[in-house]
Amino acid sequence: MKPDAQKITKNANPKLKPQYGGVLRIGNTTLLPPRMGVPGRINVGTQQLEPIVEHFLRVDKTGQLLPHLIESWEYSEDGTQLTVKAGKNIKFHDGTDFDAKAVKWNLIKARETNGTLQLLSSVDLVDEYTAVLNMNCFDNHFLPTLAYSPGFVLSPTSYEKFGEQYVLTHPVGTGPFKFAGYEPDIKLTAERFDNYWQKRKPYLDKIETFYIREMKTAADWLRNGKMDAIVNINGESAVTLKSEGFVIQALPWTMEELLPDTLNADSILADKRVRQAIEYAIDRPAIVRELGHGYWQALTQMANESVYGYDPGIEGREYNPAKARQLLKEAGYPEGITFKLIGGEGTELEKILVLIRKYLAGAGITAEIEIAHPALWKQYRANKPWHNAMLFRHFSSDPNFTWSLFDFHSDREYGQTSVLRNFDNLINDALQARDHETLVKTTRKVVRHIYDEAIAIPLMLDSSIAAMSSKVHGMGYFEVHATKWTPWDAWMEK
Repeated sequence: MKPDAQKITKNANPKLKPQYGGVLRIGNTTLLPPRMGVPGRINVGTQQLEPIVEHFLRVDKTGQLLPHLIESWEYSEDGTQLTVKAGKNIKFHDGTDFDAKAVKWNLIKARETNGTLQLLSSVDLVDEYTAVLNMNCFDNHFLPTLAYSPGFVLSPTSYEKFGEQYVLTHPVGTGPFKFAGYEPDIKLTAERFDNYWQKRKPYLDKIETFYIREMKTAADWLRNGKMDAIVNINGESAVTLKSEGFVIQALPWTMEELLPDTLNADSILADKRVRQAIEYAIDRPAIVRELGHGYWQALTQMANESVYGYDPGIEGREYNPAKARQLLKEAGYPEGITFKLIGGEGTELEKILVLIRKYLAGAGITAEIEIAHPALWKQYRANKPWHNAMLFRHFSSDPNFTWSLFDFHSDREYGQTSVLRNFDNLINDALQARDHETLVKTTRKVVRHIYDEAIAIPLMLDSSIAAMSSKVHGMGYFEVHATKWTPWDAWMEK
């Protein structure tokens, strides 16, 4: 059964007209890394920057790409050239124009650090607003990238004038609000940009994002009026705040999975039977009931019903500790095994890992927990070995599902060192798909292979949740996408 949290709670009265003015104060339980103003170096999921820095493209809830700073695009017949047209009359906050030259500069700069954009071999300028992107090969993951963090657009002039170190913490974009100040781990302030390209917008004078790590503190600040909205909260807080009359917006989004060490031949996790045993030993529905508060779903595969990679033929491995013990015995471990659980992100991370450890123990499996600090976690995700261990990883339930599968590719993006590499050809088939039917077929093959080989152990689907005052309208937080909202449409009742 799907949780009630999937139902969108609207707080907008259609009879009300947007009002101008006011300061929107948002409490965010995640911290913004101080890397805001260089293409390709902005972290994935930095919702806080949406008022200041915009993307080339947007995306709807079905994964359909929408024009934004780029107003149109067209592939050549063989898919190796992509012609894009920049929108006209768009200004950066420093007064310079967004045009084809800005398109080229941002893509080439972001290409330095982004694996997908390295498919781009060169950019030809046709006229003031038209650019031709020359590709090494067709890849259906490239264009959607322009709607995500690699597609953030920043002022080339500001970069050249002030230098990289300065603009890292002083972003100059095209958004409805311009950067006005950043206090590390405390607050990001953005003020209205009067020359914003969407006419008669934005409505607000200012947006202030406060960083509040404690859920209880965030909820209390919303209650006493210090905040108008709080975002990235957990289900427990959402249940309480909803009962108190606050508006809740929730979007099932984050797939929590365990990623095992399978690269090292001497790893106990290199044996598929061991990985399957671990999956049988975890009571996922029980974890969801205990911690999810109606906002989680148990997963049985590397996809869920909302994405095109979902395979309805996969029944999943239901909780069965006896089956787990039998598989361990067949693998040569009748006395059980010991391995490490490593995590670094998640509001309920430690609680989840403790519960997983409890269920594993019931099948004779000992799990040692390591909570990695942010710098170490980044190393684990990149290239630090994690022998005889499993990473507790997040994968987005993105409508463009190849985005979620990308971590499994051996030569692109994150460069995980401990994932089975014998199915790059399956992922490449999905990335080469030119029509939706082929895309569905090829991504299901990838999902099926991940399941059959137990390459990732699915746990649960988490929700991105926001709570807000009924006087806040048009924010669009967690209505369409977990990292995108509509600050230009946001307004407040006086």
